[in-house]
Amino acid sequence: MTIKRAMLASSAVAALTLTGCSMGSDSGTSAASSATSAAASAASNASGSSSAAPSTDVSTSPASESSSPSSASSSVAASSVALPADTQLAKATANKLSFSVPKSWTVVDGELGKQDAVKKQLEPVAKKSGMSPEKYVAQMTSAADVLAIDATGAQRFNDNINVLKVTRPSLAGKAQLEKELNQLNAASGANGSNSSSDMKVTTGEYSRITTPAGAGEQMEYTLTTKGVTVHGVSMVIPNGSGSYSMLTVSASAADKAAEYAKTVAETAQKM
Repeated sequence: MTIKRAMLASSAVAALTLTGCSMGSDSGTSAASSATSAAASAASNASGSSSAAPSTDVSTSPASESSSPSSASSSVAASSVALPADTQLAKATANKLSFSVPKSWTVVDGELGKQDAVKKQLEPVAKKSGMSPEKYVAQMTSAADVLAIDATGAQRFNDNINVLKVTRPSLAGKAQLEKELNQLNAASGANGSNSSSDMKVTTGEYSRITTPAGAGEQMEYTLTTKGVTVHGVSMVIPNGSGSYSMLTVSASAADKAAEYAKTVAETAQKM
């Protein structure tokens, strides 16, 4: 994978990590627009490329950097998994992957986003970003196969989980995931200190995980921008399309990010 593709894919993760971030109408709109444009570029130009993988320790000990990526063909066949209490099923239809998210969250994809009830639920989040619900849905679904977001309350950051339309052909390994996330720091510095996309990313623990869909991986990280700190887990999980899905779990608290990622890992299934 080329450096350019790594940066595009990493920008896509950042764009969707910032989905729930309220930074004021003007700066929020600018950041969302520039970040989502990068995500859209990744989705259209980097097919088969890698993206950063958010991480949380789920069921395995940290893997060494030399762990060799496995191919999707060797993935464990999905079995039926019961939904945990107070959760609902989110489906990434293009990726052919499903997983559980909190029942109180709003699940959005290209089709669900057309429903008036869904747009109504997204109004508070869209307003914080200075957009109409229609524009918000269009921007988020340009890069995401599915987005699940806590659209309730007046919190500054709305916890969310997304699956990119872009997939990767195999697991990446620790070094590659770190490289992709660190590309965000380089891209941010190039934009100047006053840029609305200015951000600082710090990578954390890398783990190999076991899911009902097969063996995956994840890397924890924190992203700080405009005084907001987001705790992320970048996950790579085999899907039903024969490739690996790239999921980003984002939360305002580290324990919540770990909780969401654990649920995803325990319930991810091929469709």
